[in-house]
Amino acid sequence: MHYNGLKILSHNAIYNFVNTNRNFGKTWTFKYRAVKRALKKGKKTIWLRRFKKEVKECIKTFFSSRDLQKFCDLIPYDKEKKTGNFKQEGNVFYILRKGKWLDFLKVYALSDSNAMRS
Repeated sequence: MHYNGLKILSHNAIYNFVNTNRNFGKTWTFKYRAVKRALKKGKKTIWLRRFKKEVKECIKTFFSSRDLQKFCDLIPYDKEKKTGNFKQEGNVFYILRKGKWLDFLKVYALSDSNAMRS
């Protein structure tokens, strides 16, 4: 059994809170959704963490799941062979869409909110 995040999004609320047990698929579901929206419509997503330390930990393993790569058809970019459709630079993730690199996901810390406002 896993979590299906699409139902909560159908409520069209400003904020949605999901409170359930660990390892139930919440993060996986929304990562999958972010990739699919970027590929299909070119939509962008912001992923928030509380502190800079959590951002650093998050981006190290954000798309390392082989299952997620398989379901989203993600192939990590290889600079030498110039193959792949997905890459990361700092806290920004890019996907190859219609022959161009689209920055579709950015990971920020809430502690950086003042800097982001400007």
